[in-house]
Amino acid sequence: MTTFERAFLVLNALCLRGVRHMLLSPGSRNAPFMLALSHFPEIAVTLQPDERSAAYTAMGVAQATNRPVVVCCTSGTAAANYLPAVVEAHYMRIPLVLLTADRPADAVDQRRGQTIRQPSLFGDYPKQSVCFTDDSLDDTLLQHIAFCANDGPIHINLPLREPLYETSAVERTAITAPASTKKTLAAVPSEAISFIGQSKRILLLVGQMEPNAALQEELAHWKAAGVMVAAEATANISADLAMQHVDRWCRDADFAPDLLVSVGRDWVSKAIKNRFECPIIHVEDTASAPNAFGEVRVHLHTGAVEGLSMLRRYVANQDTAYSERWYRADKERQEAIGSRSFPWSDFTAIRQCMQSIHDDEFLHLGNSSAVRYGLLSPRGNYPVFSNRGTAGIDGSLSASVGQAIGLKRRGWCVMGDVSFFYDHNALWIGHPQCTPVVINNGGGHIFQLIDGPNKQPHIAEWQQSPSSMSIEHISGAFGFVHHLVQDEAGLMSAMQSVRDSSEKCVIEIVTDVRNSIDAWKKLHGDSL
Repeated sequence: MTTFERAFLVLNALCLRGVRHMLLSPGSRNAPFMLALSHFPEIAVTLQPDERSAAYTAMGVAQATNRPVVVCCTSGTAAANYLPAVVEAHYMRIPLVLLTADRPADAVDQRRGQTIRQPSLFGDYPKQSVCFTDDSLDDTLLQHIAFCANDGPIHINLPLREPLYETSAVERTAITAPASTKKTLAAVPSEAISFIGQSKRILLLVGQMEPNAALQEELAHWKAAGVMVAAEATANISADLAMQHVDRWCRDADFAPDLLVSVGRDWVSKAIKNRFECPIIHVEDTASAPNAFGEVRVHLHTGAVEGLSMLRRYVANQDTAYSERWYRADKERQEAIGSRSFPWSDFTAIRQCMQSIHDDEFLHLGNSSAVRYGLLSPRGNYPVFSNRGTAGIDGSLSASVGQAIGLKRRGWCVMGDVSFFYDHNALWIGHPQCTPVVINNGGGHIFQLIDGPNKQPHIAEWQQSPSSMSIEHISGAFGFVHHLVQDEAGLMSAMQSVRDSSEKCVIEIVTDVRNSIDAWKKLHGDSL
């Protein structure tokens, strides 16, 4: 079997799996995949020379489209750059397909250029690793590629011998699907029925989720039944369905639930993740349940909508006074924040930006302080994304570029200056619908806002990342128009200018770190 035929058959299996987009990085060893792509016009290709950025971008496309997306590179250290996004996709359960071209096995450890040990490069983070031998293709492995589940990354490693640039006659073929092993939940466990039947104060926590109309409808039924529903912005739940500031009172005896039901992925707030003393039911189709809020007593191995629908049959006689107390406190908290006047700061800039985003657009919140301020700001009915699988600052801009590609709508990536500098190669793609909104507070001051580091100022110079780099110059190097913003009126004007322009743009917002620290203390103090 020729090298070209082997590359073609792998792409054929991926196409059958539903792949319609590939992030491709230049190279020689992966040239057979480039040649084979001409037989698969349904696969759109985006070129990104930076492999680390390419993997995050592919992850963003997959998250936005709910389809597997391929990221393809040459051999050696190029593939090693995928690891941060692989880890993120693992915890976010995003179908990222890593297609790495490899050198033949007899070249490994023989001091050949760009030859490393690739088959186990990503450890156990891929949900599945498909590593072919040098000269043949295993039909069973091709089946796995074509029909494996779409809820995490997979790694496909294909050694390719020279010649790399010859083609041959090929024909697309079907692949027989293996027997399905997916199981459905037959019934709710008796222990869960008992917990719900005995509980008059149920709190339903919705973690990070992609927009889901069916889930919104199901949550409306739970709220109508008297259950308190709470969600952060990254859960993509309408504000009229869920409380936003649940972490502020969840440890207060007057607000403590006697049963907690959780769905979705991570929460941003650390306060909500302290241990609850009540029983916990977690709904997620995973092998194990994370003990994010304490020990999970019952784990329903099924999807959020199906699991909640089955549990809701047993909800009855909720304490209305308890739920009213929750909703009243949450409303008062939102009104208190909205009524206070804050000087120009990170918080006011992010709040103004979120209030100015249209419902037919989307928002990506970068990690560190950006996502934390975002949780305190009102928003519209637009999708909100954030890389909360591992909560690292790397890859935020790249992921948002992928989300703009996948959603085919305008997006705003609100991020700190350090995050921007760290991931600025995302601008290499130059997507005009994705606009970085960079909060320039002089190098990242999240460590001045959280307990512990703020009591050890003598190590601040090592924890923070001040930089003499210019956001304007970096933007210009990639062909982006730079907008400098120093107040709310300027931000409104800049965002409208971006909408009115067909050019690629970056918005830089300059804030005073002292004002930002004061605002943070007010927002998290007893005065609000």
